[in-house]
Amino acid sequence: MLFAAATGVRRGELLALRWQDLDLQHRKVTISYAVDIQNGKRVLTKPKTERAQRTLALPDLALRALDIRRAQETSDRILAGDDWQDTDIVFAGPTGGIRDGSSVARNFKQRLQSAGLEPIRWHALRRVFAAVLQDQGVPLERIRDLMGDSELRVTEGYAYTMPDSLSESREMSAIDHVFSTRLGRD
Repeated sequence: MLFAAATGVRRGELLALRWQDLDLQHRKVTISYAVDIQNGKRVLTKPKTERAQRTLALPDLALRALDIRRAQETSDRILAGDDWQDTDIVFAGPTGGIRDGSSVARNFKQRLQSAGLEPIRWHALRRVFAAVLQDQGVPLERIRDLMGDSELRVTEGYAYTMPDSLSESREMSAIDHVFSTRLGRD
């Protein structure tokens, strides 16, 4: 959830993210795949549009989420033992395979409720991402590029609070600023 809120990636893109898509030294991630269902199986496919294939800077919040995920994966590998599937998927299931998007969404809602928060749809994380960037003054066109939306009107539907390289980190630092302020860090 933290990674999605920090980067604006779609659920299918998040679930298809591979460790090899990450360049942690340069704080970048390349979105190359999404999860699709084909013949009843979850598989990695190219995103539907060229614009959805993009390289993003990773804000601190996303790096923190990756650290948490790496520790969880280590634990999952031990628990799975011989059943572990080495798929290189970052947000893999307990045995290493591609997670089911519907179960991820249900788990997300349950965690929110357990924390005493109102349940929201997973997709709302993209709205949070877009709204935070827009509130920090990032132009809507840049938000569209960062989110991988095909058209500006799609992004406008997300960013409803009032051309450099996609891998520049200036815009993504707005995520760290807002979340660190909200979490009591600066």
